[in-house]
Amino acid sequence: MDSAIDFNAVIALTLDYLKLHFTHAEWSIVRVGADEAPKASGSHFEHPTLDAELQAITNKIRADLLVNDVHAPGGVIQHALSGEHGDTTQTTQYVAIPLLHYPPMLYGFIYGRSVDRNLLENRTDLRLLELIASLLNSLLHAETQADFQARRAERFETQAYTDAMTNLFNRAAWEQLLHQEELRCERQETPCAVIVIDLDDLKQTNDAEGHYAGDQLIKRAATSLLQASRKEDIVARLGGDEFGIIATHCNEYDGACLLQRIRDLFKKEKINASIGMAPRQPSGSLKKAFIRADQAMYKEKRVKRGSATARTLENPFTPGHQTV
Repeated sequence: MDSAIDFNAVIALTLDYLKLHFTHAEWSIVRVGADEAPKASGSHFEHPTLDAELQAITNKIRADLLVNDVHAPGGVIQHALSGEHGDTTQTTQYVAIPLLHYPPMLYGFIYGRSVDRNLLENRTDLRLLELIASLLNSLLHAETQADFQARRAERFETQAYTDAMTNLFNRAAWEQLLHQEELRCERQETPCAVIVIDLDDLKQTNDAEGHYAGDQLIKRAATSLLQASRKEDIVARLGGDEFGIIATHCNEYDGACLLQRIRDLFKKEKINASIGMAPRQPSGSLKKAFIRADQAMYKEKRVKRGSATARTLENPFTPGHQTV
């Protein structure tokens, strides 16, 4: 792995400790992956409302992140639920220790539940969980920072793979960085997305105005892509008039927002392009996301060509125009 911190091993040890200390409770680690659906592991219990409980906790933590704009974990969440179980009413108590990436993004939480018994029997138990929450989130923050530094080092190493015209990464660097980001996604279960951009008018510009004008179009597109993306994103010129972006720590919604920023900047700069975006699927890979983004880009390009052909057939004396 890239950093010296094995967060997964620490989580496993923490679960073992909690199961020994709180013997009346059931504990698991809940991961919130790129598909946004919480999944429990390390648990030894079955409960018909477990999925609903996990989703409710996930929604509460996300709401706290949005409303409070917190940059540190909010401590330990406690709650109790009452429900009918046969002829009796059972009360289920649960606690959740949120685990956050930095910048704030929900990684998951440690989840404990107890039926018809106080899960935390005294204030010392609560303070213990708060201390564990603080330590785990500090460790997760350190791992995230270590990954950030490793990513910077990787990019310095790939400077030999820089496109001379745009100063973006070239295709060789793209393949290497795509592989390295995939390893991080597998280890941390973080979301990621790929965007593929293909300029529509480069050939026409070269033919009508010369290759200098075509080069300027490529440079303007590269500048716009850098402006639209975040500093942690990977922007590359894949060849000719095609570009790619690996958006790290980016779910499908964030990817759609990035896609719209690109379209808005291209419209402002009068750059016509076909664009495709695909998030990395939990059961897939970044390579597969790259393929799907490329297919989405070509689908958009075919639709544009079909529209242009239809306009030409309607009025063959009026040249069609393309928009982003």
